[in-house]
Amino acid sequence: MAQAQVTLDDGHGGNQVTITSKNFSPAEETAFLDRNKTNLYDMLTTAGFNTTMLMASDTVQVGPVQIDFYKTTAGPYQRYDSMKKSVRTAVEMLNQDPALVFPGNALKVFCAETADLSLGYRYLNNGHEYAAISLGRTAVQAAQNPMTKTVAEEVSAYYSPTFTVEALERRICTTALHEMGHVLHQIQHLESYIMLARITELAGQAISVPAVAAQMGQAYNLPKHADFNPVPTAQQLHDFVKHTLRAGAGVSYYANFNGLNELVAEVFSALMMGSPVGNDQGVDTNLLNVQASNAEVMATYGVLQGPIPVANARHARTRSAAQDKLYQVLGRS
Repeated sequence: MAQAQVTLDDGHGGNQVTITSKNFSPAEETAFLDRNKTNLYDMLTTAGFNTTMLMASDTVQVGPVQIDFYKTTAGPYQRYDSMKKSVRTAVEMLNQDPALVFPGNALKVFCAETADLSLGYRYLNNGHEYAAISLGRTAVQAAQNPMTKTVAEEVSAYYSPTFTVEALERRICTTALHEMGHVLHQIQHLESYIMLARITELAGQAISVPAVAAQMGQAYNLPKHADFNPVPTAQQLHDFVKHTLRAGAGVSYYANFNGLNELVAEVFSALMMGSPVGNDQGVDTNLLNVQASNAEVMATYGVLQGPIPVANARHARTRSAAQDKLYQVLGRS
C-alpha cells in the first residue's frame, strides 16, 4: 500500500480541506485484511452460519468468475433463488470491465435474508486472499427508516420499463453491486478505504466541531490518530465529512447519512445500474437545503477513489428518473 491523500471543498467556495494518511506498510495491509476476516466471520456466526465448517450450497461459473453461494443454517430460503439469479446478473455486468476483478476470479456470497447482514469484504484466510459479500434483509425488503434508503430503493421502484428482471431481483442486484463496490474499492485503493473508515470513526456525522473533538478524544479512538500524518484537527474532519456527505444528497438518503465508504458504494451501484447521480439528474432525496449536482457528486467520488466502471459494464436507462416517477404515480409501467 501507499499513502492516501484527499482534498475537498464544498463545491461552492467553502474552505478546502486536505487530509493525509500515513504510509501503510505491507504488514499493516495484511493485519487489516486479517481483521476483515475476523469481523466477517463474527457477523456470519451471528446470522446463523457455521464458520468452523463453511460449505458452499451452490457453485456457479459466470464467465471467468466462480461464485460460491452459502445459505445460513437459520433459514428461511424463500428468496435464495432470486439472490442467486441477481448476483449472477451483477457479475455478468462486472465481467464487461477488465479492471473490476476479484482475487482469483472468485466470489463468496453469504445469503441470510432475515438477518441484518449486507456486507462487502476483501480478506485473508490462511494466507489466501478472498472476496465476499453477504446479502441480508436490506437486499430483499424496503427500508423502514428514511435514512437507510439506498439506491436499491429507487431501482426497485422505478425500473420496470428499463430492466428485464422483476422488482425484487432489481433490488437484490443493486444491493449486491453496492457490496461489490466495497470489495472493489478495497482491492483498488485499500489505503483510501482505510483512511475513509478512520475519518468516519473519528468524526461520525460531524454534527459540530465540539462533537467531533469529543469523539476524537475517546480512548478507543486515540490509537486511530496514528493512521494520519499529520493528525487532522476536529475542524478539518468536520468540514471534510460535511463536504462529502453533502455530495451524498445527490445519490440517496443512505449516502448522505452513513459514512464515506458507504457513499462510494452507493455511487458505484448507481453507476452500474444506470441510476441517476446528482439532483440535477432527477435524484430527489427530500433533504431540505441540500443539493448536489452530478458534477459535484462525481468530483467527490473521484477524490474518494471509488471504482469507475466502463460504459459497457453499466445498465443503460431508456428514460429519465423524472419520467419513471411520474409513470409510477400514474400507475403506469
